Amino acid sequence: MKLRWLVPALLLLATSAHADPGWTLGVAFPWDVMHTDGETDLGVFGLGLDVARTLDDRWTLGVAAEGSFVMDIRPDAPIGSEVEPMGRLRVGLEWRYIVATGTAWAAQRCGPDFEVQARTWIGGRAGVETFDEGTTFGRFAEVVIGRERVFDHVAFGPYFAAGVSDEPAAFAAPVIRPYATIGIRIGGA
Repeated sequence: MKLRWLVPALLLLATSAHADPGWTLGVAFPWDVMHTDGETDLGVFGLGLDVARTLDDRWTLGVAAEGSFVMDIRPDAPIGSEVEPMGRLRVGLEWRYIVATGTAWAAQRCGPDFEVQARTWIGGRAGVETFDEGTTFGRFAEVVIGRERVFDHVAFGPYFAAGVSDEPAAFAAPVIRPYATIGIRIGGA
């Protein structure tokens, strides 16, 4: 099953998000590392999109998609051997809960500092992942914590996620692999 329906679905949701202020659209730039018995995978050049509905002042519920190139690093590989990147796609449901709000300092174009709204949130994400363009699927789940500054209706800030991935059986026997992600998210506030 190919995931060609994903782009039109996200465009439709993004159009809805623009028409209704209760919807938010976000873009994320993740980098992750995953380790299992003698093998380390680095997720680089990641791009994520999320479309979410603001339920109240603190809760947000939505869908997210994330694509990354994943490089398999093996310590027993010969020196000078090439590292072949794989494409990984994750699609799932996500939620966010704002645990604290306050203020933070910001500066625009090296000008004077000014105060902006800031918030800390926790969240989670769970869904399916594929390394082979939808031929086989695995699952993933993660817990996320983020801190962002809010400029008018746009939020910007770093996040950290810790999760587990149940790899698709196309590559080997299914194995649960822990991972950690750091990233930056820009989205609607």
